[in-house]
Amino acid sequence: MAYGRSQTSSFLEGFSLSPLPYPVLLILAVISIFLGISWYSSYDSAVEEAETQFNWLLLVTPIGLLLLVKLLSSMDPDWLFSMSPLGNRRRTYYPPSEGSSPWGVAAFIVLLLVLLQYQSIFRDSWLIYLLHLHPDKEVEEEERTNSSSSSFLLTMGSCFPKQIERRKAISTERKTMRDLHQSCGEDFPACALRPTDRKNWMAGLNPEKIHIHKILWPGTHDSATNKIGFPCITRPFAQCQTLSIYQQLVIGTRVLDIRVQKDRRVCHGILVTYSIDVVIRDIKKFLSETKSEIILLEIRTEYGHDDPPDFEQYLVNQFGEVLIHQDDNVFNKTIAELSPKRIICVWKPRNSPQPKAGGVLWSSGHLKDDWINTDLPSTKFESNLKCLSEQPPISTRTFFYRVENTVTPQPDYPIVCVKPVTGRIHEYARLFITQCFSRGIVDRLQIFSTDFIDEDFVDACVAVTYSRIERKA
Repeated sequence: MAYGRSQTSSFLEGFSLSPLPYPVLLILAVISIFLGISWYSSYDSAVEEAETQFNWLLLVTPIGLLLLVKLLSSMDPDWLFSMSPLGNRRRTYYPPSEGSSPWGVAAFIVLLLVLLQYQSIFRDSWLIYLLHLHPDKEVEEEERTNSSSSSFLLTMGSCFPKQIERRKAISTERKTMRDLHQSCGEDFPACALRPTDRKNWMAGLNPEKIHIHKILWPGTHDSATNKIGFPCITRPFAQCQTLSIYQQLVIGTRVLDIRVQKDRRVCHGILVTYSIDVVIRDIKKFLSETKSEIILLEIRTEYGHDDPPDFEQYLVNQFGEVLIHQDDNVFNKTIAELSPKRIICVWKPRNSPQPKAGGVLWSSGHLKDDWINTDLPSTKFESNLKCLSEQPPISTRTFFYRVENTVTPQPDYPIVCVKPVTGRIHEYARLFITQCFSRGIVDRLQIFSTDFIDEDFVDACVAVTYSRIERKA
């Protein structure tokens, strides 16, 4: 009497891989040593550690696929297709094909990915580790300049100090921000204000009293990136917002930063997302649900891309009667005086002609900023204050000036995803406003933008606007 294989045993045998060969164990040991030394000599914040874990998820993905293929190849086809309508037919069992174990390929891939991911850290970590083991030798070797070992260490130190210094600089600047926050706090006029209806916060402050130049406009940086790129693969490197345009407007955002390419799709660098039509649809939906909210819409052609053809006329056709025409007198008008027009649209092409003065759209000269390209929070914080102090007061300006409470990932540092990097400064928005008051430059603060906007950021901007209306600022 013949006995067939049970489905359960067939399933479990799929997990029964052959023992690891010695070369594979050696490779894994080398990987463990590399990672152990790098983790011993380096540290990151909790947020950046989470980012490292995300990088590991990407790293082990191909290994998981290899194991899945191995599992499926070793399972009984009778079990795999037992639930199909053909289950009662005669099946033929095909034994697993002969071939090499996936362990060797998997281990080799892991080694390569680890070396690529942490190549700069490994170089620096070896130098640090050597100096940790022989701290007194460091001084001795510097004095013995004719020694060959001294020359080696000096050469290593001159070639690979950047990563070490970058880590120290980031850690130092984060501590500087924490200390400043602890000593100064978040105290400015009306700072406790929380609008009951953020969707209509301008209407709640009385449109007849709000002059355009008195508004502290809460804005978003790279506003339409909530669905950019591929989830969990390229998106973390370009996503600056998790909310849709409509959701941002509902929680109180009033300045939008939209980047487009030639085919009218929104982009951030080389990564693309949905069409500009999606942005326009969300804006129209919000306008239809509110009566007194003004939106400052900046649309620009992304760097390295061509202008969409006939885009200026396209914007005019889309927004029509709600567009506020370019006029220097707009800054001294109230929201009620501008109604029913609701959108100040700034169009910044790269090669096409700029919008004409007095036209329907506003040119690039009417929305300025100083982009400080750094991932160091204190450097960006102080640079923002310095650049802001050099601007004329908002009561005399005929252009909008934006301050961005963001920092930018740098290619020479392992953490290159947006969220953990910009998180170094994100929590200090209220501290920045406090410093503007204490340094006497709050009368220059007009547009305040951020990555990953939240209600607290909006509330802070509304509080400053309220204090201006009530002459407390």
